[in-house]
Amino acid sequence: MVPEDFEHVLGKSFAAIFVEGNYEDQYRYNHPDGTQRWIAFSQSSVRDKAGDCWIVTSVCTDITPRKRAEEAVRQSEAKYRALYESIGVAIIIGNQTNIFTCNKAAEKLFGYSLYEMMGKHASELSPPIQANGEDSFPLANQHIAITFYKGNHQFEWIHRRADGTDFPVEIWLTAVEVGSEKLVQAIIYDLSERKEAEKTLKIAKDAAESANRAKSAFLANMSHELRTPLNAIIGFAQLMDRDIALTPQQREFLAIINRSGEHLLNLINDVLEMSKIEAGRIILNPAPFNLHYLLQTLREMFQIRTKAKKLSLEFDIAPNLPQYIITDEGKLRQVLINLLGNAVKFTQTGGIILRAKSYSTPHSLNFEIEDTGRGIAPFEIDNLFQPFVQANSGIQAREGTGLGLTISRQFVQLMGGDINLTSTPGKGSIFRFNIQITLANPVETAAKVTNKTRIIGLAQDQPEYRILIVDDRQENRDLIAQLLNIVGFQTRTAPDGEIAIAIWQEWHPHLIWMDMRMPIIDGYEATKYIKAKSGERLENSEIHPRHKTVIIALSASAFDEQQTNILAAGCDDFVRKPFQEQVIFEKMAEHLGVKYIHATQPDDTETGQNPQSKIPNLTSADLTVMPTEWIEELHQAATEVDADKITQLIEQIPKTHHTLVTGLTQLLQKFCFDEILELLAPIFPPSPAD
Repeated sequence: MVPEDFEHVLGKSFAAIFVEGNYEDQYRYNHPDGTQRWIAFSQSSVRDKAGDCWIVTSVCTDITPRKRAEEAVRQSEAKYRALYESIGVAIIIGNQTNIFTCNKAAEKLFGYSLYEMMGKHASELSPPIQANGEDSFPLANQHIAITFYKGNHQFEWIHRRADGTDFPVEIWLTAVEVGSEKLVQAIIYDLSERKEAEKTLKIAKDAAESANRAKSAFLANMSHELRTPLNAIIGFAQLMDRDIALTPQQREFLAIINRSGEHLLNLINDVLEMSKIEAGRIILNPAPFNLHYLLQTLREMFQIRTKAKKLSLEFDIAPNLPQYIITDEGKLRQVLINLLGNAVKFTQTGGIILRAKSYSTPHSLNFEIEDTGRGIAPFEIDNLFQPFVQANSGIQAREGTGLGLTISRQFVQLMGGDINLTSTPGKGSIFRFNIQITLANPVETAAKVTNKTRIIGLAQDQPEYRILIVDDRQENRDLIAQLLNIVGFQTRTAPDGEIAIAIWQEWHPHLIWMDMRMPIIDGYEATKYIKAKSGERLENSEIHPRHKTVIIALSASAFDEQQTNILAAGCDDFVRKPFQEQVIFEKMAEHLGVKYIHATQPDDTETGQNPQSKIPNLTSADLTVMPTEWIEELHQAATEVDADKITQLIEQIPKTHHTLVTGLTQLLQKFCFDEILELLAPIFPPSPAD
């Protein structure tokens, strides 16, 4: 027997003999095989009848296996209790009516001790009413019942600490059975930090959305305010160009106004497009068009600029390039114009090549624009597509907004492709991009090709078309009215939607050109009213026969998705300001079936081939006859678009250099400041500050 057990058992058992009863105890025994055994000891004593002695009966049982099992259970319970207490997440165990136990984390979370929590119902650790407005007591019982039914259940809850503060939690309930008793284990996660972060994030998100809405409103206003006067400038220039009494010089001046207006519009569009990209407001507008015609017009457009710089321009079109495709024609055109414009701008000798080819699986187009210009340093390429970033050559040129390539990449990616470049400083660059396309129906698309000859009247045997022009600006109303009156339409005008509705009710126009932003009643409300009443009239057509009025929106909005809102209001079509007169006539032919009389010769202002617009045959060598100081002043004046200064410099040229005087004078009259800078580029070294 183990010594420390021997004295204990011997003393207890000896004393028990003389009380004539039973005694039970346990002790450890060192077995001869070297192991330690547990022995259960039981004795009973009785005194003989004579009273002379005590009769003792002892039974010893080896209970070692049982003791080992009990020790294993005890160690296991201690291990899991230690784990249970060490977990940082609050755990509570109870049944449907009260709490049995909890861990230290639960005590810390709620601010109660285990003994204070025992016997409480879950609702007693909660405010009376939950966040959803329901009573905590029945709602807690409902969650527990769901847990017993499903086995587990998760939900959010509001608990209350001992100090009276409420806090949000996420609770995971699990049903467990201990013998015949059903219990629920609750794991409770404190959501206070997460909810606070969500609240902060929501405030930031609301602020960002508010800023975006403000930005969108600003862009809408800026677009309207900038495009509206441009609409009048470009529109009246086109209208004046119809006057057969104009002299060649007057036509040349009108062509200059048109070109300058279009250039200003392109600059405005660059800034607005970048803002739309940043606001996530740019969308794709796929439509069928003639790709070959688009490339032809681009070639004609850039032929003039390359010829002025004595550069070659080649369009290498693959034989299998599809003619009629479906994608966003406007965005593809802008990407090509940006890349070709950069190539011409930064190339002084050699030439530019545009290559176009297609792949059929899947249908896609690949474009390459290669130049022999200044090239781009490797360290500049990575940042070249960032907003307002220009390569060193662009900074030296002192031209552009630094947005063209950023917008181009966004457009290309929107069309399902990407853009990249390779460049060698001093040798040139190659920009490559691909886009996804769908093939268009050749017959249907070919029918939509625009007749570029000027419209001079209405064909015979047609109705007398009544056209209503609605715009809050007098100059815009006058522009369209005069354009349509010249051709032969009957017109009336209205400054707002209220007057437009009154005229529509009395005059019954065939078509309404509707501005969307107007006082009193705007274009949206006026359109909805007219369309609704038109439907009623058509239903009663036997009593009051009426035609259906077509409404085409005129909008100076910068946002493409605005077109969706306009069409949803009931408009039949959409034209963005500033517009070309050809678009106005095309839309009326599309919706009313109008037939026109065309001039026999193409409209030069449409094709950009005005015979009076030829670029003077000047070269950089012609400028070298002048002193360096004069050349520097000319460069500064052209950079600052200072026509008066250039006039003064031309007056300083000796009369013997007649070609230089005439050439610069013609360039100045055409406001061709870019062309003057391009002539100066090979001989004017950039300053160190560049």
